Amino acid sequence: MKTTTLAKSFGLLVITAALSGTGLAQTAYEISFDETAAGLDHGSLFSGNEYAGLGGGVTFTVDSKGNHDQLLIFDTDITSGTADPDLESTFVGGNLKDVKGLGNALIIAENIIDGNQDGLVDSPDDEAAGGTIGVIFGNANVSQVGFSLYDTPENRDSDVSIVFKDSGGNSVTWRAPELLAHGSGVEFGNHYANHISGISAAKLGLSNIQSIDFNIESGAIDSLHFCVVPEPS
Repeated sequence: MKTTTLAKSFGLLVITAALSGTGLAQTAYEISFDETAAGLDHGSLFSGNEYAGLGGGVTFTVDSKGNHDQLLIFDTDITSGTADPDLESTFVGGNLKDVKGLGNALIIAENIIDGNQDGLVDSPDDEAAGGTIGVIFGNANVSQVGFSLYDTPENRDSDVSIVFKDSGGNSVTWRAPELLAHGSGVEFGNHYANHISGISAAKLGLSNIQSIDFNIESGAIDSLHFCVVPEPS
C-alpha cells in the first residue's frame, strides 16, 4: 500500500493510499477524540454525532449498565486528582505502557453532575458496571479497523467482548483471547493500555465492517482507525 496523500482535517489523520492489487484509493482515518474543532475537553458530554461528517459518517451510541446512557470525554493526560486513576497516564502495562500524551479517550459516564454549570461534568469517571459503546460507519465499505483500549478488559477471562458486524447482517465476536492473539504485545490488566490495529473485514470473514460494539466492564476506547474503500466504478 503506497501512501499518496497526507492531510490534516479537524485534527484527524487522513491518509489516502492505493489499495494493493485493486487500483482503488483507500482512505484511512483516525478519531483521537482530541479534535479541538469538536470542542472536546475533560468532562465534555459526547453526543455521538461529533464525527457524523467524517469518512461517510461515523456515529457513536451507548447502552450503559449504570444510570446514564451518556458518553463522556476523559483526558488521560491529567495525571492526578481525577475520579479514576486507572485512566490517568502513563499506563503500567500493555503495548502502550509508559507512552505519554495519549490525550482524550471516550468513556461511559458514571455521573453527569455539573455543579458549577460550566458545561463540563465536574468529576468525570467511567461507569464501573460497564455497558456498550457502539460505533456505526455510514459508509459500508470499511475494510479495516483499529482502536485503543484503556483499563479494559482486566484479564483474559473477562466478559468484555467486541462485536463486528457487516452490512449483510453477519457478525463476529472477539473476546480477550482473540485480541491477545491478534495484537502485538497486547497484555491486559488493571491500569493497562493497548492499541490493536489491522483488524480487517477479510480476517473476520465479513464483507465489510459496518459497526462495532465494544461491550466493556469499565475503561475507555481511543484512537479509532478505519479504512474506507470506494465502490468500484
